[in-house]
Amino acid sequence: MHQVNWQTVCLPKNMGGLGIRSLHNMNKAFLFKLAWNLLSNQNQLWVEMVANKYRFNTYLRHEIGWKASNSRLWKDIMKIWLEFLQHVKWTIGDGRTSMFWKDKWLDGMQNLISLCRIEQDQMPQRNHLCEFIDEAGMWANINTIQCIPEECLLHDLQPASIQRSGLGYDMESKYHTKA
Repeated sequence: MHQVNWQTVCLPKNMGGLGIRSLHNMNKAFLFKLAWNLLSNQNQLWVEMVANKYRFNTYLRHEIGWKASNSRLWKDIMKIWLEFLQHVKWTIGDGRTSMFWKDKWLDGMQNLISLCRIEQDQMPQRNHLCEFIDEAGMWANINTIQCIPEECLLHDLQPASIQRSGLGYDMESKYHTKA
């Protein structure tokens, strides 16, 4: 009998493997699904219980962490949390839940905090998108957004795209675990 490494075993059968899914990838996919449910299904009982136990707040989603005394599952979700947030694109809605600097709400771009030309410790961290748009749908608080490169302001930041009704997460459907 010949020994084969685990990566080969996890290859599809037509590529010489046994078609067994990678445990690491599947575990990560299931953790991503739990993280997605924490954001999108806040009325589910288990989400409410977890939110109360670990003081999870979607408005402070960039500032959460874990303690040594937390459950293994919570620590594992928190280990993938920042990577998970990189894959979430927010629909703007009324701008009350979208974080202006830290959330990815621009089409085809990263978050604005990584584009800004000033030191991150000088930048307000918890601003919601609605704080930068006036009632007419124009940019307010212009002094703060001057640190953003002009090409982004002209091309991508269109305040008229702010909708005054509805908000949610931009995914074609619920998060599915796929191999």
